[in-house]
Amino acid sequence: MEHSRTTGGQSPPWRVGVVLSTFNGAKHLLDQVASVLAQRDVSVELSVRDDGSTDDTLGLLRSAPFHDGRVTVDAGRHLGPSRSYLTMLAASPGDVDFVALCDQDDVWLEGKLARAASWLRDIDGPAMYCSAVKVVDEGLRPLGVHRTCRRGPSLENALVQNIATGCTIVLNRSALPLFRTVPQHPVMHDAWIYAVCAAVGTVRYDPATWVLYRQHQANTIGLAPSPARQWVQRLHRHLDSGAQQVHTQQAVELLQILDQQLSPRARAVITQFVEAQSSLAGRLRYALVGPAFRQRRIDSVVYRALYALGRI
Repeated sequence: MEHSRTTGGQSPPWRVGVVLSTFNGAKHLLDQVASVLAQRDVSVELSVRDDGSTDDTLGLLRSAPFHDGRVTVDAGRHLGPSRSYLTMLAASPGDVDFVALCDQDDVWLEGKLARAASWLRDIDGPAMYCSAVKVVDEGLRPLGVHRTCRRGPSLENALVQNIATGCTIVLNRSALPLFRTVPQHPVMHDAWIYAVCAAVGTVRYDPATWVLYRQHQANTIGLAPSPARQWVQRLHRHLDSGAQQVHTQQAVELLQILDQQLSPRARAVITQFVEAQSSLAGRLRYALVGPAFRQRRIDSVVYRALYALGRI
């Protein structure tokens, strides 16, 4: 693959820092790490943080397969996946060209990171890449393709929906300073990253698949086998989290943490979303004409109903 230039002004291969948070993931960990270290046309530096595992994960991380100069391992207290990843991202080195997020149980195709670099290399300013995934069962047999982006990424979408599956996210160097502060109330780590980059940078969504996204009983957040089941899962999550208004809390933190980086337009979009929820009349008005949207129109209809009820 030919590269016109790099974000850091260096010659290829690009330096890519990969962050991986593990928790009771010994069963599939070797497959994932092998696929990360096998990436072509990039120089990989893998940082692993174990999030308080109680199985053999930590012992495996300290075993011979991980005695590789490209791999560093740290054991930490249990933070949960969202805070663990955002803590790692906040501490990621600023001298790499890109930083990628990695799950513990997937498998990457060998061109994944080079593909992301090629999509980000010519963007000035903060930018992120994410993509569709190929869903597979525990034995890596294909189940289908999961694509989350039909109408394009935008801040208006990021306020109420996450299209960035965490294991597909790659950030350029310019985006890293945006994540030095860890939010208190992110919807999830990947939802926060998408929202931040949509608010102050560029988001590129690749409809091609470069990750074998393994589904099994231990997934933190799995994919339901049918659209109907996916909707049931989604509705339950909204109703369960509605009392906490997780999307609203995340939007408030966007205003606080990105205070100096937000454009007047981005600030107005987020502020309108937050302030309209202060009264029933405001919620009804925003539910009817507000700019926030989900990628599928039927999803937007349900989101607007939940917004009017104060459950977003």
